[in-house]
Amino acid sequence: MDSNAPIIMTALMGNADFAWANRLRRHYFPPDRNHLDAHITLFHHLPPQMLPEILQRVKDMTAVFAQPEAWLHDVMHLGKGVAYRIDCEGLMNIRDELAENFTGMLTPQDQARPRLHITVQNKVVPTESKALYKQLSAEFERRPFIIKGIGLYYYRGGPWEEIGRYSFRGTENAG
Repeated sequence: MDSNAPIIMTALMGNADFAWANRLRRHYFPPDRNHLDAHITLFHHLPPQMLPEILQRVKDMTAVFAQPEAWLHDVMHLGKGVAYRIDCEGLMNIRDELAENFTGMLTPQDQARPRLHITVQNKVVPTESKALYKQLSAEFERRPFIIKGIGLYYYRGGPWEEIGRYSFRGTENAG
């Protein structure tokens, strides 16, 4: 294992929600630029030297907390892409606690509270993204969305290398 590769933390989607999101991403993301499956990023760049602490905190939190209630909230226009916004207060509370634990170790991007989302299109011309945004918005219905756990990956410039996947299995409500 390369201990110099940054660590990415994501929220893991339920199987049906992942299949739906990944199908959209494969359909609408430019194929030559799509090196990843659909994902919900919690942290973009955690220091690799923190891996033992990150693993322990994630294992502890997923053991304590139940799956947080989540909603597919709306469609977002990203300028050169389109995403679906996820509303999940419990997941944000878990992320906030992790961010507090990692104070002083986070990049400026990871210090900011993220807008949880799943990007299904990116790196296209604005007219193409506006058309897809309009289409997906017209079809959109807010609905429950399953967040089943937390994933950790090494970032090496292309496809991510999985470190581990940890399912929520506790009984406490995070939010």
